Amino acid sequence: MIPQVYVDGMNLAALAPVSDLVIAHEFPAPGVGGPVTADFTLLLAPNQRPGWLVKDAPAEVRFGPGLPMLAGTLSEPDWTDGSITINAASTEGDSTVCMAADESTTSSTPDVVLDAAKARGALTWTRPASISTTPLMDGDQPADLNSVSDMLGAYCDANTNTRVYVDAYRQILKTTDPVTPELFILPGAGELAWTSEAQATRVVGRWADKNGGLHTTMVGSGAIEQLVDLTVKGPLTAASATVLLNSVLARATSGGWANGLTLAAEQFVGAPHLAAVADMVGKGVMVRILGQRDPRPNRIPVGYVDVIVERSEWHVADSQIILTPRGMVARDWTAILADVGLSEAA
Repeated sequence: MIPQVYVDGMNLAALAPVSDLVIAHEFPAPGVGGPVTADFTLLLAPNQRPGWLVKDAPAEVRFGPGLPMLAGTLSEPDWTDGSITINAASTEGDSTVCMAADESTTSSTPDVVLDAAKARGALTWTRPASISTTPLMDGDQPADLNSVSDMLGAYCDANTNTRVYVDAYRQILKTTDPVTPELFILPGAGELAWTSEAQATRVVGRWADKNGGLHTTMVGSGAIEQLVDLTVKGPLTAASATVLLNSVLARATSGGWANGLTLAAEQFVGAPHLAAVADMVGKGVMVRILGQRDPRPNRIPVGYVDVIVERSEWHVADSQIILTPRGMVARDWTAILADVGLSEAA
């Protein structure tokens, strides 16, 4: 059984073979997890291209009898090579602004922002339960416009081990980091390499309080010092500034994984279908690599490695899935800051 691609309710396999299908799921430490993209190739002559196969058309990847794996919208098809991408619903928050229900004021309260965006048609997500009714900022109104994804990332940063994801049914759900392995990888299937490369061991941040006063907070220790401008986040308290800086330090601190794993179903204990593996990644899963001694510093030398998977790419035609662990080594300071919506201090 292989997944099928539907656009505007039509199965694309009825037009031409769908090839090179790659389905990606993510479970990021900050931000929104779930299925994120599906890339594929569809070769059609100009006179065979239907009018509904266009940018922003509703699209799904289904597995089995109507079971959705991913729901979203099409990117602009590139007919020079037939490549097409479905951007999953989890990415909608990247371009949706955090506004209150009155549509004239900003908000930093997750439930308020999500419900207002849904009401005005900016998000297709449904919210089965509360994410949070607590404002992330003093006074609730950020000084700058922020995206929903950025706001949810800040919420995850402020609440240790709390994560959010949007599933294939467009539901936004709250969960926590997994603490026990659910998938087991057989010995010899591959090993993860660890590097001690670091971008910072101490982070110094300048931030502003609700009265416009400027303050400086420092976290970490050691010789590799970096400066961060937190004023772009609007009014902060000492506590909220410290949380942000610790989040940056965690991304830049010494050490990180240097590679991922490329696996077939047979290399997992029990040989689960790769569709199930991908779905588990989007909701948060820890894997145990059997037969490898943990290369991280100060670890008990047991014969396995446990890691949370941050991203998977299921290459359907190759019957392989690429798993990327959380904690890949940070190789670019600017990119680290961009991940949390920050920049270097001037």
